[in-house]
Amino acid sequence: RSSPRSLAPPLLTTTTRNRHALQTLAGLPDSEAAGLILDVLLIAAPVTSNPTRWAQVRPVACGRLVNVYSRHNPALAFLYRTDHPLSKDPAGLGPVDSPHVHNLDASPHVPHGSNAYHFALPAVLDEAGLLAAC
Repeated sequence: RSSPRSLAPPLLTTTTRNRHALQTLAGLPDSEAAGLILDVLLIAAPVTSNPTRWAQVRPVACGRLVNVYSRHNPALAFLYRTDHPLSKDPAGLGPVDSPHVHNLDASPHVPHGSNAYHFALPAVLDEAGLLAAC
């Protein structure tokens, strides 16, 4: 019989899909959601960096909850600021200060001033230890 971890798929989302993924995962009841997904990677997430919100998502992942960010993404900063003018920077621009979140800085892999994560994806997945899993 397979372990629940081996049956759980990883979840990889990028840019605006991250908003929906974070809201959906945070809204799942703990009893139904525990271990539903192996690893959750949110790449360039225009979502809150509030640790409390990220802690709500943590039970869904039986593996890691990963915030992949690049410090130099003006398009992401603009996108987030249009909806959240008074909030601090989104998760996609820096680390989330939470023990529940593994932060991965993709800045060395993404061209400065760009949101071209598609070019950086192999390096990001490799750094996250997920390249062999995909």
